[in-house]
Amino acid sequence: MSSRGVRDSVGVTADGRITIDISSDLHKQFSALKKLQTCTTLLPTSASQSTPIKSRPKLKLNIVIHCVGSRGDVQPFIALGSRLLKDGHRIRLASHDLFAESTRASGIDFFPVGGDPADLMAYMVKNPGLLPSIASLLKGDVQKNRSMIAGMLQRFWRSCIDRDPVTGKPFVADVIIANPPSFAHVHCAEATGISLHMVFTMPWTNTKAFPHPLANITHYNVTSRETANLMSYSIVEWMTWQGLHDVINSFRRSLDLERIPSSAGPNLITELAVPVTYCWSRSLIPKPSDWPAHIDISGFIFREPPDYTPPSDLDAFLSSGPAPVYIGFGSIVIDNPERMTRIILDAVQATGVRAIISRGWSNLGGPPVDGVIYIDDCPHEWLFQHVAAVVHHGGAGTVACGLRNGCPTLVVPFFGDQPFWGESIASAGAGPRPIHHTQLNKDNLSDGIRFCLSPGTTKAAKLISDKIRDESGADAAAASFGAHLPYKVMQCDLLEDRPAAWSYRKRGHRVKLSVAAAEMLIRNGSIKEKHLKLYKSCKIDIESRRVGPIYGPTAALIRTVVTLFMLLFNMVLKPVHTWRSRERVETASTKDIQLRPFSRSGSGQQQSNDEESLIPKQRRKNKGFLAVKNLFLVILSFLMAVVEFGVLSPLYCFKGGMVDFAFALVEGLRGAPQLWGEERVNYGPLRNWIDGFKFAGKCFWFGYMDAICGLVMHPYEGAYYSGVLGFFTGSLFGILAFIAKIGSSSIGLYAYPAIGISRSISKLFRQRTARKLRKCRLLEGKDLVQRAQTTQQKQEAVILKFRDIMGE
Repeated sequence: MSSRGVRDSVGVTADGRITIDISSDLHKQFSALKKLQTCTTLLPTSASQSTPIKSRPKLKLNIVIHCVGSRGDVQPFIALGSRLLKDGHRIRLASHDLFAESTRASGIDFFPVGGDPADLMAYMVKNPGLLPSIASLLKGDVQKNRSMIAGMLQRFWRSCIDRDPVTGKPFVADVIIANPPSFAHVHCAEATGISLHMVFTMPWTNTKAFPHPLANITHYNVTSRETANLMSYSIVEWMTWQGLHDVINSFRRSLDLERIPSSAGPNLITELAVPVTYCWSRSLIPKPSDWPAHIDISGFIFREPPDYTPPSDLDAFLSSGPAPVYIGFGSIVIDNPERMTRIILDAVQATGVRAIISRGWSNLGGPPVDGVIYIDDCPHEWLFQHVAAVVHHGGAGTVACGLRNGCPTLVVPFFGDQPFWGESIASAGAGPRPIHHTQLNKDNLSDGIRFCLSPGTTKAAKLISDKIRDESGADAAAASFGAHLPYKVMQCDLLEDRPAAWSYRKRGHRVKLSVAAAEMLIRNGSIKEKHLKLYKSCKIDIESRRVGPIYGPTAALIRTVVTLFMLLFNMVLKPVHTWRSRERVETASTKDIQLRPFSRSGSGQQQSNDEESLIPKQRRKNKGFLAVKNLFLVILSFLMAVVEFGVLSPLYCFKGGMVDFAFALVEGLRGAPQLWGEERVNYGPLRNWIDGFKFAGKCFWFGYMDAICGLVMHPYEGAYYSGVLGFFTGSLFGILAFIAKIGSSSIGLYAYPAIGISRSISKLFRQRTARKLRKCRLLEGKDLVQRAQTTQQKQEAVILKFRDIMGE
């Protein structure tokens, strides 16, 4: 991409990071942001400040937290979950199995989603950017990680509706809290119709203030800086989507959701205006002025310091001399830990400091050296109180803990947001510029340690520490979460402290019911299960915003052709897959026979010898039978693929050519006036055939009116602002807008009802998720009423209130 105002070029470096050719030093942007904050209108630091918490009803919610990453990424969510427990909510953390023990120890339910953080960290060190290296592609690491993500997506969905894996207690989520890399969040929220709140430790929302932490921006100039920063977020989102769109759309298909078009996938959270809470201190990075009110900054979230007694050797080391420097890389898995250890030891010797070296997941270690001690896992909350400075990888949790304890910090980043935190620390004066691990050597590490121990750096770190200690990140994050919940929409009409899960309608009266209230009414005989309808307190509608009549229709036709070819190829692929799968089963059976143990004592030995002599005969007999069976299954799978092609190909041709193509064309024409600055009219969601006919009427009426008015208004406005030239330019735009709007209005009379009918029919065949959710909700209600042992007085109050609302 290039233009007169923005000299940019986007490329991929050797290590896989995105390079956007428009930047200078990142730390200058943080300084510029702080100056910008002082001369612009400040937004509220938290939406909760504008809405009194006491005025909101208190709902007891089932909250599931989706989180992936290292220990430092997960610990803030455990702390947030512990804080939300105090408000009476039931909290479930869905994350890697490794964190089960620490989560349950905090009183929070845990749901394992698989995925090995150690493998993920090793992969990220080898592929520090968005795109994998050639070596990883050849080794199959990419496919392995894509398969891991696909499995985790399914388990994240199960965490929203499955029983507790330990206690067996039913659970259905009322709200989802998630960090963006968990990926399943918005799709699970759409499938269940519940609220979503994002929480993260690094910026993931478009801003002009600084670039995306995963983007390398170069060659800034004054006029292009803000545009480039804003652009970097869209580029990173787009690159991430390209790598996972097929995995995510496959996951959505399993949830009975429509696929997301390529144009709608990136920036999905931003477009839907999902509330976001960022967990860092405003003293380190202020809130950008272009972030809207639904984005808050809470401050760093810290867990409760664990009870810890240091081992005798560490205690003796700390008391035997001046405060040492901590050096460790936590959960990072380094390819060559021996080389890293040599660099560290040489730098320690050159600076003359004492050092604590954490072995971490890379198992750093070397020969005994005076003034150096190697340690295993040790709580940073305790350890950082006893050190003079810290050198680490720049994980958000470690950064927060170091700054809270006033430790000057040198960041040695490996991937992800680690360079971002290193630059933010440097811009605040609490440490030197970060040194990438590939560039680390004895000299620059020695210089970095000396910089950390200088009086100016120590003073800056102490100032930041004082400000962080004045903040309460967990309380602010909990307040932000509560401030953005739609309480009135979520609240049950009968039990005001419970969220609604069902909708019941009779004789023009409608009531929202919680699972417990519905169960009480069912037991009383006031309502029947079959009359309950799942209630969605937060409906998410994802539509592609097409601009222009070319891209959308072309994509619809290409998708139809690709689908037809896949149906055709299935006539070959399915038989081959069937044959190979049967071969694997046969091989496994043979190995099972070969490895089966035999008794060798007494009369049993003779019997086992007889059995061994029969094995070759039995194997030959089974082999012939299996060959015939396999051949039959292969022929059957081929015939099924032929029938599938014969039945589905006409349907796909009709839908792709007569429905999807027409809809994409109409939407493209309707969005075309955006190319010259007109606003696009939003007619609301299009979910079914009723919406389709409403859309057709609105588009026809307003489209024709706007088209005729535009023939007059465009030339008039052009002449008013730019004279004669503006008149002719406006006339051109008016004619183009007239053609686009008349075209979309006319074709829309057919296209909108057609796509509405198509979606209604599609929903009839996509009821598996709704049936599962319905079953889980009913089960949860039975369990709640049974466990709570609700009094007869309370049940009668619920029934009387129900009858009053229904006018009985």
